[in-house]
Amino acid sequence: MADYRQVHTKMWTDEWFLELEPEAKLLWIYLFSNKRACLSGLYDIPMRVIMFEAGLPREAIERNLEMFAEAGKAFYEDGWVLIPKLMRYNANGITGPKIQANLRSDVFAAPNIPLKGRWLDEYNALIPADKIEYRMAEADIGYNAMPDMVLDTVSDRVSDAVSREQNNTEQHNTNGANAPAPTTLPEWQTGYSEASNKAGYVGLMFKTLYRSYYENHKPPNYGFIAGLVKKHDPDYMLSLVWQHSARPPSGDPLRFVSGILSKETKAGTTGTGWKIHG
Repeated sequence: MADYRQVHTKMWTDEWFLELEPEAKLLWIYLFSNKRACLSGLYDIPMRVIMFEAGLPREAIERNLEMFAEAGKAFYEDGWVLIPKLMRYNANGITGPKIQANLRSDVFAAPNIPLKGRWLDEYNALIPADKIEYRMAEADIGYNAMPDMVLDTVSDRVSDAVSREQNNTEQHNTNGANAPAPTTLPEWQTGYSEASNKAGYVGLMFKTLYRSYYENHKPPNYGFIAGLVKKHDPDYMLSLVWQHSARPPSGDPLRFVSGILSKETKAGTTGTGWKIHG
């Protein structure tokens, strides 16, 4: 990317931005204007670099990054940043060959992390229906969350994985009828241990327990769940999914649970053996 970054003037009238504290405003502007920021909005930057260049203490940076993530503005995981709207505001003519090559090159260089799958969802959401041929698959950006499946789009991968795992979960009983979905946490945990497609099974749990949300929104991000399953204790994660279904969050349940896991990982308290049994 060139040695300059665009700052859209409407940012200064944006309600979300106006309500930020000065240090949060500085960090937000820094995230899309530092020399590592790229067209895709996905780039690596160590915490120590942010501290040095932005001149902010680590505590302030981490606190504001968590706030940005909760607002869906920016995500920081494993030393990588994802700013979903950076591409929206800077990639004029996103289907142009040069832009396409630039985006694929940037994201392909990223390691196989959950943010890569989230970027793919954001990118494909930008492509209008009449230009569907420009949508990317996981293979296009080197994201192998599901190496055993080759499908055309991320949405195909998600729906296929969930439906296949649902078929595995709802096995025929002795009378030939479909068995009901688990109704207690131990049943979900047992089903998880027996499932061949772990991430698909967790996705099914989200869709079942948070049905009212997913009836009006796209299915849980399979690639993102795969990253959580690999990184966190599965029994503890299932416990969180179960616990918060009693009082569902107002937004995306998957991002809500992920935020808890991320926060507790930083605090060193994740996977302490705590479970909720229902």
